[in-house]
Order: sequence, then structure tokens, then C-alpha cells
Amino acid sequence: MLLNKPGQTYEHNGMPLEVGCGIYAVKSDYKGLYGTIAEIRSGKDKGTHNRGIDVYCRFLPPINKEVEKRIEKQLSAYYGDPVRFGDIAIDLIIMSPEMLRPVKKCRVYQLTDEGTEFRFRPYEHVKSCDLDAPPGELYRVVYDGDLHTDELEEIFYILNCRHPEGYNGWSLSMSDIVELYDAKQSAYFYCDTFGFQEVPFVPAEREDRHV
Repeated sequence: MLLNKPGQTYEHNGMPLEVGCGIYAVKSDYKGLYGTIAEIRSGKDKGTHNRGIDVYCRFLPPINKEVEKRIEKQLSAYYGDPVRFGDIAIDLIIMSPEMLRPVKKCRVYQLTDEGTEFRFRPYEHVKSCDLDAPPGELYRVVYDGDLHTDELEEIFYILNCRHPEGYNGWSLSMSDIVELYDAKQSAYFYCDTFGFQEVPFVPAEREDRHV
């Protein structure tokens, strides 16, 4: 079996692996890296003799440079020669499913003109209004997609410095809400003065809140 078209999915022990979607390395010398799945191979199409399937991954340069340095050091020790991240970023790395987890997708909500009372205000202001989260009907979705990371600080950097295609809002700011989701669940995070606060946000019906 060879899956190499975006959207093709293989389920491994209840974990869906989708070609083209983001993954995070949780084990191996590549632990800590985000990337995308390029191919999934099994049977006669495999490139290794390992049991199970081969997941061919293309890893992205980490925003956190300490992660990059650590992985370069690990790989340099393993190969006995200096290794730079650029040397592996151009290659497809074969991983087993146990070394990976799918990256959650991301929705970003920003306040409409009806929500100016909360716009660009810290979470403390929300609490002062006897609320745990601003009302969902005051927000609209300005992005829904795969950023190939679900680290909130990296998402903040991307949505301030590298707006992805389809992003229809201002740079991520205080009072914005980030939803991280997969097929099973969602979690919502309020962009605060420093960092994020997880909140029990309840979005309006999706067809009413898209741009």
C-alpha cells in the first residue's frame, strides 16, 4: 500500500494519520519537531523491515532554536559527523506511528464590532464582568486550518509574523481566542496580556460566525 495524495488517511490503533497533515515527533532523535506526512507505506511498498507501517515525514525548521540545537547535537553524535538542520529538512524521514502524534488543527476567533467592550482587553476584564469567557456570538472565525504546530507560543508567532493563506484577521492579539481541535474534542484559549488562558468558550453556530 502506498498513500501519497493529500487527504488520504490510514488509521493506526485508533489514531488517524493523514497525508499532508501536521505531525509531532514524540519519540526518536527527532523528538520535538513538527512536520507533515508525505507518504504512508505498508507491505511491499515499505522502505524498512520494521513491523507495521512506514510514515514518511518532512520536518519543518523549529521556531524554538533551542530545539533545533538539541536535535543537531543528537544527530551529530549518532552519525559521528556534524549535522545541521538544513541537511535533514530536505529529506523524508521514515518514522513509525508510535513515534508520532497528529497535530491539532487551529481556529482563530476575533471580536466583531458588536464586541468592542472586550476587544483588546485582558482576561482580567472578562472576569470583572462575572464571565469565564466572552460570549461566543460576539466573535467571528478569521482562520480555520492546519498550522503544522499546536504550540500556542508558536501559533502566536506565526499569526503575527507569517500570516498563512486564508487568514482574514488582524495579527493575533489580546482578546482573540484560539481553538485547538481534532475529530474528538476542542480546547479554547484566550490570548491574554502574557500567554494564554484556557477558557470555557462556547462559539456561535459555525455557519453564522465565518467571515
